[in-house]
Amino acid sequence: MILRTLHGYILRELTKLFTVTAVVLTLVLSLGGLLQPLRQHGVSAAQLFQLIIYFFPMMLTFSLPVASLLAATLVYGRLSADNELIACRASGIGLASLVLPAFALGTFIFVTNLLLSNWMVPACARGAADIVKKDLQDIAFNKLEKDRWLRYEKWVITAVKVNRISDNPPRIELIGPKMTEMGKKPVPGTKGVDEPVRRILCSASLLRFDPGGSTVTIDGRNATALDWELAAEEGREPVRVERLVTELNIPPLVKDDVKFKSYAGLQELLKDPSDYYKVKAKLDDARRVTADKILYRDILAAFDRSVPVDRRSYELVYRDLSREGKAVIQADQANMIRGPMVQLGEYDLDNKTPQTRVKITLLDADGKDDVIYRASVAKIEAISSETAATPKVSVTFPQGFTRESLRQGGGPAQHRAGSSLFETLRPAPELVARVADLPPDQLDPTDEQKKQIEDAKVNLRKNIIAEMHSRGAFAVAGLLLIVLGTALGIIFRSGHVLVAFGVAAVPAMFAITMIIMGKQVATSNQSTMQQMGVLFIWTGNMVIFAISAGVYAKLMRH
Repeated sequence: MILRTLHGYILRELTKLFTVTAVVLTLVLSLGGLLQPLRQHGVSAAQLFQLIIYFFPMMLTFSLPVASLLAATLVYGRLSADNELIACRASGIGLASLVLPAFALGTFIFVTNLLLSNWMVPACARGAADIVKKDLQDIAFNKLEKDRWLRYEKWVITAVKVNRISDNPPRIELIGPKMTEMGKKPVPGTKGVDEPVRRILCSASLLRFDPGGSTVTIDGRNATALDWELAAEEGREPVRVERLVTELNIPPLVKDDVKFKSYAGLQELLKDPSDYYKVKAKLDDARRVTADKILYRDILAAFDRSVPVDRRSYELVYRDLSREGKAVIQADQANMIRGPMVQLGEYDLDNKTPQTRVKITLLDADGKDDVIYRASVAKIEAISSETAATPKVSVTFPQGFTRESLRQGGGPAQHRAGSSLFETLRPAPELVARVADLPPDQLDPTDEQKKQIEDAKVNLRKNIIAEMHSRGAFAVAGLLLIVLGTALGIIFRSGHVLVAFGVAAVPAMFAITMIIMGKQVATSNQSTMQQMGVLFIWTGNMVIFAISAGVYAKLMRH
């Protein structure tokens, strides 16, 4: 009965201090982890409160070992300072019985940490991501209204004024927008690192969000573009562009990373790494290269000389601000040129009046003629898309073209050389389906892409192994640290919180530092360092176990 009362008293004191410490530390870590997303994404106060709830279990895995050590050191230090432990020993209660409540709490922390890291944290990560997905429009609107700019992928978007349009799908209207694509500028004398390579100026544009998804479509009205890459390649002034319609990925608040995967999810990735976002991104790059090759092959086959002239045509999907339909391309010939790029028609080398060799007819959804483009020559180029496995298509008219709008009844309008149908065309659905259904082993990547895919798989395996070991090490650390804290509290005989914190901070920080450093070493590019990294992950626990064994041996002797 006396032991039960004593154990209950010590366990209550440990639980109270442990709970308060764990909650405070976790809240501090959660707020610190959300400051960066708060600045970048424009998260509102209500969304921030929801995100804190989801981030709490994630940060709790880090705070549990520290809180357990601090609670044990403080409680047993106070018992020792008040001579309560001496009274217990005088009553015949041994050291093993005195530390039993701490060991019970440590076992609870061990199990809790494993449950959190392997099951609850992945579920909370998905919940936090869903919050952001549901409020993409609000987050973008708050960011634009506050900072007047936001960034998706390589695109930086600014606007003088923003208006929210609450309909389906949710949209934001940008007044006086400017969209700048960042990347390597192929112009001599530039740094070539994260510089503007293309600027799009519009009278107005719309940001159309995919409800519950992670993409945004930019619809630019009366768009003109300054494209340094094409200008450098063609040796002319920056290219003017009629219109911009492009789809971009929205970066997730919580990445689909290994540390947010459940234990079962990690096992699945070890069996099939192709679903992991980094491996999938490399496979999508290979899929886009394959799609480019199929697209060029299909175009060249459609305009082959063996095909009758009246049947030489190729269809693309056309999607613009206000209409969607087919783009039927007709030409007498097609040739592959450097780039790679397909050229329709041919240049007028004798400076004679060029003949119209290319005709592009835009058909509306009902199959009726909408707009007709005529030119002596056109170039078709696949444009890489980071959001789709199949390419966008750019049609450029190096010698200019005439445009006739049948919908408005307008006559032909001349346009200067270099104008293009910019990112408004897509391959036909048949090609999209053909490429999407190709398994990874049937893709046709470059040698560099093959190496990147294999490297991504190797790195994934390293990350999974390091993550599994670190989760186990954090759980074991919670048990070892509370046992060590009990011994340190008895030895230092102080119930002061500052003394307890100072004593507890050193072994706790050492254990956490070794785990984090071990993960970095295990996931480094050097394959020989993986085993060394795993050893580092467990080194902190091994040292704490050795110290605990030595301290308890000393206590038993005295």
